[in-house]
Amino acid sequence: MPCYALTIKGVDETMYAGAMKQQSGKMDEAGLLQRSDLVLCDQNGNAAELRYVRLAESLPQTVFETDTRGRLLFLNQAAFQMFGYGQKDIHCYLSIFQLIASEDHDRLNRHLKEALSGNPADEIEFRAQSKDGRNFPVAFHVNVISQKGCSSGFGGIIIDISRRKEKEQEILNTKKLESIGIMAGGIAHEFNNRLMSIQGNVSLMLLAIDAGSPHYEKLKKIEDYIRKGAEFTRQLISFARGGKYNVELTDINNIVRSTSGIFARTRKQIRICLHLEENMWRVEADRSQIELVLMNLYINAWQAMTDGGELHLETGNVILDEQEVRPYHLPAGRYVRICVRDNGPGIDKVIQEKIFDPFFTTHGMGKGSGLGLSAVYGIIKNHKGIITVSSEEKQGAAFYIFLPASDHSVCTADLDVRKSPSAQKTILFVDDEAMIVDVARQLLEKKGYRVLTAGNGQESLDIFKQEKNRIDLVILDMVMPVMGGRDTYICLKTMKPDVKALLSSGYSLDKEAETILDLGCNGFIQKPYTIWDLTGKIDEILDMP
Repeated sequence: MPCYALTIKGVDETMYAGAMKQQSGKMDEAGLLQRSDLVLCDQNGNAAELRYVRLAESLPQTVFETDTRGRLLFLNQAAFQMFGYGQKDIHCYLSIFQLIASEDHDRLNRHLKEALSGNPADEIEFRAQSKDGRNFPVAFHVNVISQKGCSSGFGGIIIDISRRKEKEQEILNTKKLESIGIMAGGIAHEFNNRLMSIQGNVSLMLLAIDAGSPHYEKLKKIEDYIRKGAEFTRQLISFARGGKYNVELTDINNIVRSTSGIFARTRKQIRICLHLEENMWRVEADRSQIELVLMNLYINAWQAMTDGGELHLETGNVILDEQEVRPYHLPAGRYVRICVRDNGPGIDKVIQEKIFDPFFTTHGMGKGSGLGLSAVYGIIKNHKGIITVSSEEKQGAAFYIFLPASDHSVCTADLDVRKSPSAQKTILFVDDEAMIVDVARQLLEKKGYRVLTAGNGQESLDIFKQEKNRIDLVILDMVMPVMGGRDTYICLKTMKPDVKALLSSGYSLDKEAETILDLGCNGFIQKPYTIWDLTGKIDEILDMP
């Protein structure tokens, strides 16, 4: 196939500048294609059809041709729009190097030399620069143009890849946050196990003394510190796994109204503006966790508007297509949108890239844990939703939340009336942490239960096989070596289909725990828990028919 080059009829390269000056009077707004002396020639100098030039003009990417020194001989209309130059700039010896940012000039020069040597790269990325100095990423394709066996210049295409790079960054950020989340969740799980041991021993001591003891208040303070530590790990788990506990069909408008009302009463310098769509689709969500998300976003906006301002809260029903949800690995379809928008100073791009990272804060040391927005991210992610931030400096910030709409109808059910606790029951307590097993056994025995213990799933099956007719409840840890909670529960249910079980974990109620509950497990309790939390759950399950 012949290699075509755009040339000026009867004018060689050395006369290029003079010829351009002579023809400048014939230029018009339509561009170079209107010039009568411009034709398309093949490498033998034969005229070819102008449809190839018209094709170049129809492309949305920049199409260019230069001489061997990089001076631009041709740009299509898309180039003028992309780079902001006009037709007259061609006469001022505009160079291909002027389309590329100065820091990439050495790379471009090497790239052109490699092309001349017969080894052009398929594609190379550069930072392009428009006439007004704006930089943006481009993919650069170039080939050598030859005439009569000699190199006469370069021809190629420049593609603006700004949107592509943004999508790639979104995917990288998502993967980064997922990796950090796995680590944070593991740390929180182990920390909760340690807190469980401390809480258990404190509970044992509180059971052994009366309220008049000089040590009673000190123990209650320790219990309070444990509670605060548990709240901290709950935020970590919310970032890592979402912290979903009690999922129900929810009206987002109701949550926005109630949370904004509470916030407005405590932050009177902030004016709340509600823009709530009627007939909102319902979502399946943990109401308390979505409330936590919104309150965190309200507080974040308030901290940005130190002198007061407006907080706009908007809701709506939307349909997200495949392209919009692809970076988040979610299905297209119906979503409920929540927007929390302030008119503060805005958030710069660098902070936006880190804003959902755990422990990242702009408030300085000792002024916040940096877990608020990371917990928000984790909660929304665990609800199979999307959260993004959009902001320009001095133009406020907007957080957008998208939660999948539910196909289920709203239903209500009467609460069961609890019966009085029955006589002594036998409990099989299963956990791989020896210190937790020991303290739980003592606590349960003090509350009147007969207790059997196992250090892993397989050991619990051996005990259950012998004692299944006497065991009233199995308290089962979810994460264990040898055999985890899910497989253990399946085997227990095979031995005794009506087995009652309470699932326990240092993690929150995540997807794996929900799977076990869906299999028939009767309840869930998160570590660390007090003896009163535990016995309450036990009584609730034992009272079940």
